[in-house]
Amino acid sequence: MAQAPKYVPNPVPANSEDLPRYIFEELTKLQGALQENPIAFIEEKNVAPSRVKQGDIAYADGTNWNPGQGENLYYYDGTVWRAFAGGSGAGDFGFFSSTVDQSPTLADTAYGITWNTTGDKQGITVDGTDTTKLNFTHTGKYYISFHASLTADSASTKTVYFFPKINGATSAASTIISTLHENG
Repeated sequence: MAQAPKYVPNPVPANSEDLPRYIFEELTKLQGALQENPIAFIEEKNVAPSRVKQGDIAYADGTNWNPGQGENLYYYDGTVWRAFAGGSGAGDFGFFSSTVDQSPTLADTAYGITWNTTGDKQGITVDGTDTTKLNFTHTGKYYISFHASLTADSASTKTVYFFPKINGATSAASTIISTLHENG
């Protein structure tokens, strides 16, 4: 693992007339230490920094200090530490499911899927007033995986369409179509 540039200051001279030369020499040493490794070095932390401000960057060890994504590079967004996982919403994730049967009552009618179970999450939540909606804290591109188990009580053919709505508008070219030809 790379090491941080080393700089050890010399003792401050007792004679105040020597201070200008001392400062010049120390700044020259500091410049040399920083030029040894032009790539930024972020020391691994095993405890959360005590004083943080928005925009701070830290590297968590993931064991003693784990802001949510294990050993990772994080930035502080002013509220929480977020992992640098790429894209907007860097590191946002969520696992949501439903443990209840959801049966449509009318054909050719859109119904929202209600989410009643929440797993691990960061930056994505089920809406507090409408459990058919997921709220994303950050704008950006997200990978969404969806799985549904379908059953029917009749042998007639049924076609089901699943499509996401983003801000209330149907998302183009993202429809999943499934057809059942038998019951069970």
